[in-house]
Amino acid sequence: MIPPFLIGPLAGAAGVALAGAAFFGWLHLIHDPAVRRAQVAEIAAVVSTQRIADAAAASAALEAQAATTAAQVAALNRTRRSIANAAPSACLVAPDALRAAVLREPRPAGSAAP
Repeated sequence: MIPPFLIGPLAGAAGVALAGAAFFGWLHLIHDPAVRRAQVAEIAAVVSTQRIADAAAASAALEAQAATTAAQVAALNRTRRSIANAAPSACLVAPDALRAAVLREPRPAGSAAP
């Protein structure tokens, strides 16, 4: 049997333990999932916004690269047309000069001309 002078403190301790268990149950089962849902929604919104911005930046970079490539191709085509339309030189038409140019030994890169 519990002495009467301990019943009050035991009841108080039991009440505090019950209140603590209820608080931690609420914290673990109700509050934490709600906070996590809010954080996940906020992160998803930020990630979605960043993906849209990244896609726009990548698209702009690809368009700029395409414009640069088109300009380079146009310049290359002008150069190719001017080379193709140029009149052949007399030294290249002569078979001896052509044979000498074809049979010449290639020099390694960086070597000085004799």
